[in-house]
Amino acid sequence: MSRLYTENEKNDYIVNEVIGHIGNMCIDAVLRNKIYRDGWLPRILQALERPRIRQYSPLPVLQTFLMHPSPELFKDLCTNVIPRLSRHLLNPTLRSEDVGSTINTLSVLLANATNFVSLSGLSFVLKENKLEPAKIVNLLMDRMSSSRTKESDLFKTTCFEISMIVSLTQIFPDVASSTPRLLSCFVACLRSDSCKVRASAMHGLLKAWSAKFGPPSSFNVEDLMRGYFGGLNSEIASRLNVYGKERTYGFQCLSCLNSLSAVVGSEVAALEFFRIGLDMANVTPGMDHYVLSQPFRWKSLEYPFDTWAEALPHMADILRSHSEFDSADILDLKYILHCGKLAAVRELAENAAQRTPEVGFWYYALALTATGTNGDILRQIREHLQNRHLSSEQRFYVLYKYSSLALHFIADELRSTRPAEPMWEEALSRLAFWYENLKAAVNDAAPDTPHLNFLSTIQRSEPEFSILSTSSSFLIVPTPKLRSIVRHYDLIMTIHEFLTNKKASDSLPSVERMVERFFLDNIVSGTSNWKSLIIRTNSCVWAEEERGGTPLGPSGLGMKFFDASPNASFVKTTVLDATSRRRMHLYNCSWCLNPSAVMRKCAVCGSARYCDKECQKRDWKAHKKVCKSQEITI
Repeated sequence: MSRLYTENEKNDYIVNEVIGHIGNMCIDAVLRNKIYRDGWLPRILQALERPRIRQYSPLPVLQTFLMHPSPELFKDLCTNVIPRLSRHLLNPTLRSEDVGSTINTLSVLLANATNFVSLSGLSFVLKENKLEPAKIVNLLMDRMSSSRTKESDLFKTTCFEISMIVSLTQIFPDVASSTPRLLSCFVACLRSDSCKVRASAMHGLLKAWSAKFGPPSSFNVEDLMRGYFGGLNSEIASRLNVYGKERTYGFQCLSCLNSLSAVVGSEVAALEFFRIGLDMANVTPGMDHYVLSQPFRWKSLEYPFDTWAEALPHMADILRSHSEFDSADILDLKYILHCGKLAAVRELAENAAQRTPEVGFWYYALALTATGTNGDILRQIREHLQNRHLSSEQRFYVLYKYSSLALHFIADELRSTRPAEPMWEEALSRLAFWYENLKAAVNDAAPDTPHLNFLSTIQRSEPEFSILSTSSSFLIVPTPKLRSIVRHYDLIMTIHEFLTNKKASDSLPSVERMVERFFLDNIVSGTSNWKSLIIRTNSCVWAEEERGGTPLGPSGLGMKFFDASPNASFVKTTVLDATSRRRMHLYNCSWCLNPSAVMRKCAVCGSARYCDKECQKRDWKAHKKVCKSQEITI
């Protein structure tokens, strides 16, 4: 192929045919990687500059290149292909058909690139290459607002336009937040019948809003204690009395501080490290940092501690000498967590859990130190949250720490997969699990619990979705089945605003309230202004797939998957070559699921298949649990 291309480089017909065949071979992920390493990508990009070729092969071949995720490939595409295609898109002489194809290619490239390149790094590279995101956003807005009834692939192109505009918002949130027409478009898309359209619009809206107003505010235990000592206003005090004063988080904190008078007070004649150690072991997760940061007022040569956190190992030794092994290990774990030495937590917690499995603190510590990819972390957290020994307070703080990661990870999954894929059902299942846990945690927690506003529903008027607030941003859960009404919602938000305003010494409404007001103020006008777009999204490819229509492949590009249903086999994929119309049977890698006709088999079981040694190495942790020799099994 390389020789044929080189000898006929000036012949448009032969170059077009060669590039087309290269695209067909890229269906095989392993072969695609070899083609990339052989330097075919620059040749494909050069063909974009040749008008007689670019309308046939370069863009479809680029789309096929993007079907199989690869960190090495996407880093190259981000630095070279995105800027070039973006300039190509803004070319005023480009045919409308080529504009649609370029948008399709860019949308897939941008959506996948964010999984392999950091947003800050991607933004920097694109700006260095003089990308003009504002002009591209305006071009997309003009296309999305027009009727365009004559386009044959309109309902597919609409999906790509939405996907691309969301990716641009993720990379350049400042541009999106300064474009009112774009924010209005996102709000309007939340009225679509398609779950995927709503998830994509939600993702873009919240990224842009966070860039405009900054991350949401919150109060911590220190702020709550200052509020109680300084006096809550009469309305809050009265409503907390109705709720039950002894049930409030603040009352529990005050009781905890009272039992630790040696820690927070100075009128103690002698230190009783044994009793204090037992009390320290029982301090609820939310109070840990506040208590352990208190200064140690009895510092001496015998007790050379600056804070009570530094005294934890000493108290643990005393408890261990009295056979209080569980409490001693809890103090050691709290000390390690406080110091940030997370790597040392796992071994200690796992050994303690084997000795006394009914103590919930071991699983709480393991949850706080989960490692691996985002998917690995969430799998570990889900396992720990299902442990019945976790206390409600421990469960709450695990949810608080990981909800932002979980919900945005799920939103990305819903945005980057299709309803016909198994990953779609898995993402919805994961979303249901987290939502149910959040709902239980929010409704069980006292209204004055720190960070509770982040886990509360801030929009309940629409039956199609709820807006959840998390520790770094907001999320609209786009499904009618996941809707709940948070008990004491108004009281939660009133306490939050009182303490955060007192902390900031201003009277501005919380970011959550501003989001809520923005949505309510713009939903009517947005629906009216973008009526034609909403109608298109109701019949777009995503909507048809969700209604059980004919499924497309994961990218919808280059080839069609026959078995892309939720019950499809993860082992083998049958594809139809769009050019030759031939069926091909490809095996899926057991780790990355990329398809190829040639895979490395596991030497022991012979059932697992991998692209290369790297995929096999990454999958070994999970595969070793089920890997068995067929001869031994027989």
